[in-house]
Amino acid sequence: MKIVRGLLCWILFLSIGYSLVHFCRRETGKFILTAITTYASQDPVIPASPPSSEEELSRALDQEYSYLGCGGQAYVFSSANGEFVIKLLKKRRYRIPGYLYYIPFIQEYRAAKEKKYLQRLKREFSSYRIAFESFSRECALLYLHLDKSSHLNLSLTLIDKLQIKHQIDLDSTYFILQRKAQPPYLAISELMSKSKIEESQRILTLLIDLILLRYQRGYSDGDPNIEKNCGVLKDRVIKMDIGRFAPHSEEKLQICLKVELYSIMRPLQHWIRQNHPELLPYLDAQLMKIIVSS
Repeated sequence: MKIVRGLLCWILFLSIGYSLVHFCRRETGKFILTAITTYASQDPVIPASPPSSEEELSRALDQEYSYLGCGGQAYVFSSANGEFVIKLLKKRRYRIPGYLYYIPFIQEYRAAKEKKYLQRLKREFSSYRIAFESFSRECALLYLHLDKSSHLNLSLTLIDKLQIKHQIDLDSTYFILQRKAQPPYLAISELMSKSKIEESQRILTLLIDLILLRYQRGYSDGDPNIEKNCGVLKDRVIKMDIGRFAPHSEEKLQICLKVELYSIMRPLQHWIRQNHPELLPYLDAQLMKIIVSS
């Protein structure tokens, strides 16, 4: 009987512990400081890309940032003035769990895991550099910091979901700094609520042009979701997610262009049909023009 009671107590203890951890992760958006800072010597050395404007970089980092969301690659915080976002890369995406180093007899498994994580790091960091070097304006990029440094000498204040303030050392943090953009579906809906049909049509044209430009420059995008990964920034459309760019041969791109363009635009077509059907003839005509001419 004592054994049963003890077992039940342990089950209850573990259940409470699991529930508490799950609650904390949900309430904080899974954000903790140890998840972002890095000093790993095995990381590839990729120097920080120069800012597009020293003055704008200073203005962007001289303010607090509040929690905005969490993606697969980074935690996202928005600046107090609403003009910028900083993406803090998740360290765990590039390092195997520490406990694996303490388990004996799994050397081969551990080596395979290390290789997989390093390949991911190189692939994603390569995409960030492609974005900065080939699509800096199209991604509204201000600065990339992809390795530890000592020149910034800046501490940034972050406000998490619980409104708790944290100080981070930017020299020891992987981060991406971008201008903040409005989700395209929201931008179109706001314009259509004011009967601004021509402005809405222009956003549709710019979205298509952004996809075509990437093809023309010889790159693929592993996550081209328009709704989640694009944005409207004043008079242009930008690509907000920059972690899936990769070079492609011209021959392969030409083969994929029509298929991928249709695949990328299909969810947008469905949303337009459901919410703003008066825009659908224009969007269909623009797509047909490209498909017929290419």
